[in-house]
Amino acid sequence: MAIPADDVFKATLTPEMIEASDRRAAELGQEWKAARAELPAEVRDRLDLARVKRTASAS
Repeated sequence: MAIPADDVFKATLTPEMIEASDRRAAELGQEWKAARAELPAEVRDRLDLARVKRTASAS
């Protein structure tokens, strides 16, 4: 019998820990956007294509 991930997180992480994790995830997202913007257009296009292929194969 599987335990839902939300139940595990609620049982093992405090609200403060969850908030800190969410905040760090948002920071990393912003860092990625900034770094990605500095890449040449060709590289960004290849990253986008790889993401689309990965997403399509996962479904």
